[in-house]
Amino acid sequence: MEKFESKIIRQIEILGRVLFRQNIVTIEDLSEIYKCNAITIKRDLQNLRSLGIRIHSSGKKGINILGSIPKEIVFNLVQLYFSSKILKSTYDKATYFLVDKKHEFSLRIVTLLYKAIDENRIALITYEKNKVKKNYFIEPYLIYQSEKTWRVLASLNGSVKQFLLYRISRIELTEEKFEKPDNYAISELLKYSFLSWTGKQQYNVKLKVTKPWSEWLVSRPLAVHQKAYRKNSDTLIIEITVNSLDEIARWIAGRGRGIYVLEPEILKEKVITIAEEIIKTYENY
Repeated sequence: MEKFESKIIRQIEILGRVLFRQNIVTIEDLSEIYKCNAITIKRDLQNLRSLGIRIHSSGKKGINILGSIPKEIVFNLVQLYFSSKILKSTYDKATYFLVDKKHEFSLRIVTLLYKAIDENRIALITYEKNKVKKNYFIEPYLIYQSEKTWRVLASLNGSVKQFLLYRISRIELTEEKFEKPDNYAISELLKYSFLSWTGKQQYNVKLKVTKPWSEWLVSRPLAVHQKAYRKNSDTLIIEITVNSLDEIARWIAGRGRGIYVLEPEILKEKVITIAEEIIKTYENY
């Protein structure tokens, strides 16, 4: 007997394939993809209809979804799919944000990206940034959550980049394969990333932190490799290695008082520059 989890995951993936597709998807296509008979796929469609999703097959015209899927159902399905892939269920805010931005299209994004990751297939995405849309052929490595948003780590023209899932407005899988780094190499890419940025540079940073941030950073470390020790009851010294001074400079400037850069000097200068730009913005407001 088929496990319930594998069945519901297949049904979510069927939704992802049908929603906003470029080509017709038929029951026969899905039977071939999932190595099962047509009756199984028809039962999947029936189960989806029982959830309140108006999904129907029209023979050669393919499978279609009538109307929109309620946001609550989309959230539950996306959350269930994420949980099946990463075995965690603590990403409610990131998932709410994704579903709020992309609605049912979020189902297509996550299911096709995971399919690309699992099968080492290159994906074509349309990505919007600063109101400009561009097409990219990416080699997806993993999906992860940072700063309350879901992201995909992928190779683009030989460089490792991250893409915010909510900025993807189109996604298609190609038949072209790519060679993915092993899990150790991927973990090394993320090891020194601060908040969201990934890269190969490494900078040793030393901070002096006073209240209220000193207490906050004890329970919420900036990175897994963070070293922290108390100078006194109110002051914390933190040492971390990051791969982007720009990212951590913006983070420090956004905290206001209580976090002081001890090393390196260039980071201190970046924080001062950002703070001065903020002041000028409000002076001219």
